[in-house]
Amino acid sequence: MKRKNILISLVILLVFLAVLAIGLKPKEDNSSSIDEPRKAIKEPLIMIPGSGGVADSYDSMIKVIQKNHSKTSVLKLTVDQKGKVRASGRLTSTASYPLVVVAFVDSSDQAVPEQGAWFGSALRYLSDHYEFERFNYLGHSNGGPIITYYLEEHVKPNDPKADRLMFLGAPFNGVEASDNKTISSDLKPLLVNKSKIPSNLIVRNFYSDVGDDSDGVVPVKSVKAGKLIYGQTASYEDRKLPGKVAHSWLIEGTSSGKEVNQFFFEKK
Repeated sequence: MKRKNILISLVILLVFLAVLAIGLKPKEDNSSSIDEPRKAIKEPLIMIPGSGGVADSYDSMIKVIQKNHSKTSVLKLTVDQKGKVRASGRLTSTASYPLVVVAFVDSSDQAVPEQGAWFGSALRYLSDHYEFERFNYLGHSNGGPIITYYLEEHVKPNDPKADRLMFLGAPFNGVEASDNKTISSDLKPLLVNKSKIPSNLIVRNFYSDVGDDSDGVVPVKSVKAGKLIYGQTASYEDRKLPGKVAHSWLIEGTSSGKEVNQFFFEKK
């Protein structure tokens, strides 16, 4: 009888330990899984800050947009070096202007080529959770080269397609004045696969001049080198922002906010 009780106790203990082990098992990462049907949204505007930028870098720009267009929803994505996406916020099907900010854990200058691939991870995460076919894009500073690397090297067949692109102070030919006398090491790899840039894109490439042929960081000629990459698209224009807007203020000022509203939301 005693032996029987011991066996019963052992069985109960084993069952308890099994249940406990299941409960303590690490949960599978579901950052890219779909827990519910995809929600249909209108064409989103995806924004990427420059080097050192974070998911909150566009907060001032978002406020400018919301002053003119109240029907917005905001989602912020941060992508790590393995392409894993962390999300904050939510897009709604009722929002006329879905806004998405994509930032990177490694937002250094040196990682710009890899950031093109990580942007692809963010876009697929977005497509896994929301239903849309096309997107618009706003890139500050290295946000220009980042989308270029994506379009030239990292597009997958089922990815949503780019429609309108706007760049603010993008250093396509580097940040050194001496770089712009030749094709720099920054620009050269972007020219190799430029034939892969979709020809139907509408592109606006903005620069600022604080008085020294630069915005204080990026030479005007470096910005205009974007034409060597995007000049064959359906519509490409270099445009100067009014006033003397310093590089870091290109996503803070009202002048760039006005251009964003007109280009993306009023289709001018």
